[in-house]
Amino acid sequence: MIHDKQRIARMAEELISDLLRYECKDMNLRILEKESLYTISISGYCKGINSREVDRIRKLLNQPRNSQMEEYYWSLSGDSDLDTEFSLLGIMSNEVELNYDEKSRYLSIKLTRGK
Repeated sequence: MIHDKQRIARMAEELISDLLRYECKDMNLRILEKESLYTISISGYCKGINSREVDRIRKLLNQPRNSQMEEYYWSLSGDSDLDTEFSLLGIMSNEVELNYDEKSRYLSIKLTRGK
């Protein structure tokens, strides 16, 4: 249980760090724990992103969950590149939702992870 919560905290930290790299302002983070899953939602207005980059992030996040790979790669992660970080978040999640409004540059990401 503690291990799960540490993973959720690190996933949230990665999302915050990643969005800050995209010059995200007025950021909101929400972590919801339910009986069988966790949900991490983050959103904000990102000055340094465009729809092409959002499509690339969506592709990286939409990796199938892989518990064996997540254990291995998480131990190696650190200050790696965004591609690796988003892919890792993807394999740690059961479901990913990503929405982007190009006009306002409002980006929202929701990751769901089963317990």
